[in-house]
Amino acid sequence: MGEAMLIWPLRNSWEVFDELQREMERLFNLTLIGNRFFWEASRQYPPVNVYETDKEYLLLAPVPGLKPQDLEVTAIGDRLSIRGERRRQQISADETFRREERWMGSWFRTFSLPDRADSERISATLDNGLLMVRIAKLPESPVRQVHIRTA
Repeated sequence: MGEAMLIWPLRNSWEVFDELQREMERLFNLTLIGNRFFWEASRQYPPVNVYETDKEYLLLAPVPGLKPQDLEVTAIGDRLSIRGERRRQQISADETFRREERWMGSWFRTFSLPDRADSERISATLDNGLLMVRIAKLPESPVRQVHIRTA
């Protein structure tokens, strides 16, 4: 009796990865939290970069497609909040989405202001989809030597 011969079917080496990607997308599409996918729920929006110069703190947040009336920046005590909403633009009355990756809806972020932040001197500008919040710094307190007396 002859030996059994194993025959491996020829497959494109990338086909397995394509199949895995399709299956992962199917799983993601089945898992919603509210009106957001679970993997979006853990990400903070918008992503923010914070910089410090000698005179101020700068907060930069990309918010493409938003107008100043879609945004709100507030400062209360040592907290700065940014709130906004991205609304869906209706293309036609009978539109059907084939794929939607751009997140729509309301969002907010809150930040603790540094000790030297002057919450009375905060300004915000929106230019080409980039929100820039400028927070002036208070002057540094001078170091004062305290005399120690004997009791």
